[in-house]
Amino acid sequence: AAAAAAPSAAAPSHDFARSKAPVPGSPGLVASGAPKPALALQLPPNPPADSAYSGCLLLAEDDPMNQVVTSHFLSDHHRLVVANGLDAVVEVYGSLAASAGGTGGARPAAGAVAIDLVVMDCSMPYLSGTDATRLIRAFGEWHPWALKMPIIGATAHALASEHQKCYEAGMQACLTKPVSREAFRAAVSSAMESAHASQRELSLEGVPPAAINASVGYAADDATVALLLTLSKLLAKALHDAARRRTPLGEGGEAVRFDRRRYLGLLRLALRMLGAHDAYNLCDRLVRASPDAAAPATATAASGWEARQRAGVTLTADDEVEVVQQLVDAVAA
Repeated sequence: AAAAAAPSAAAPSHDFARSKAPVPGSPGLVASGAPKPALALQLPPNPPADSAYSGCLLLAEDDPMNQVVTSHFLSDHHRLVVANGLDAVVEVYGSLAASAGGTGGARPAAGAVAIDLVVMDCSMPYLSGTDATRLIRAFGEWHPWALKMPIIGATAHALASEHQKCYEAGMQACLTKPVSREAFRAAVSSAMESAHASQRELSLEGVPPAAINASVGYAADDATVALLLTLSKLLAKALHDAARRRTPLGEGGEAVRFDRRRYLGLLRLALRMLGAHDAYNLCDRLVRASPDAAAPATATAASGWEARQRAGVTLTADDEVEVVQQLVDAVAA
């Protein structure tokens, strides 16, 4: 997937293999070190910094060819590209947590990423597009833009019943693959205008994230609870692998690279919505901790990681493993 950084003209394109595996540079699950096929594809660059800003979209698509074709269709827009549903949820959470939820169409500050809309493939690894959409909508308990952000589904199924599933999940539109350039651009243009109008209506520009909704409600129904549990287990597993291996592995042995603070923040939000207080407290401790594999011997002499944290001493990498294992057990329970 394209690097999870702020879209800019300087951001390099990323080569990736023709495979279903996510691409190196993603904050989540990325391709293994297996040899790549001779044929490699390349994502088009984002628009130049001095061009007119038309908004930022997140493209969630696991097929490399579709990533490239769709990116060319939408080359006028700044884009983030991810290759699975988990990364899509993580990227949206990161955008919501870092900003008030949009700029009303104005270019964001340097180094900032404000996702205006999502183009979501319906069939992806780890979380499907419909499940990822349901989770994003559930975050409306925390952030109003999570309810308003346009999400356009893309599916290979033409049946009306399949499109209905997209709408029921919270998508505004659903396109049937293969989608023509004109149809894609028209759908995104209309959704982007709607996004900017909603952002201005909500008066989100410049509002500190902490002021939006400091009180998060619990999940409203059993289906949302089940999705939040699935999300929590995926995030906890990635954190556990990262802590144990230093180079974490996903399913099939592929390497995992991610923003630890973002994963922890999203996990903490999910656990809070679940009312899982013990797991939430463990996650909160990890958010406040900064593991350091090279911590001095005096730091490890204290009795247990809890005592070291109370003493204000930097936690060791072994401490991280211990706490994350407790967190995994608490989430599983």
